[in-house]
Amino acid sequence: MDLSVELGYEGKYQLASFHPDYCFEGSNQADTENYTNRSPFPMIHIIREASLERVLKHYPEPENIPTRNIELAKETGAEVFEKILKDSAIFIQN
Repeated sequence: MDLSVELGYEGKYQLASFHPDYCFEGSNQADTENYTNRSPFPMIHIIREASLERVLKHYPEPENIPTRNIELAKETGAEVFEKILKDSAIFIQN
């Protein structure tokens, strides 16, 4: 059973994971789309569903956000994201 359901948090919170080596199921490690969920360090983003619902009411076609993010990542190129992650990690460590 999902721990969030067991603890009564279903419908209240969502968890989004980010990791330097994030790789979507079915994609290759080098695919640019993976950068949409990469970060300099492993982290979990806790999202209040009520807040998300309020924002998404004003966002056109929110169901297409992942697809648009992937398309933008591919247009931008992996090299740009690699530099951002490297620079972010250096900045955070200093």
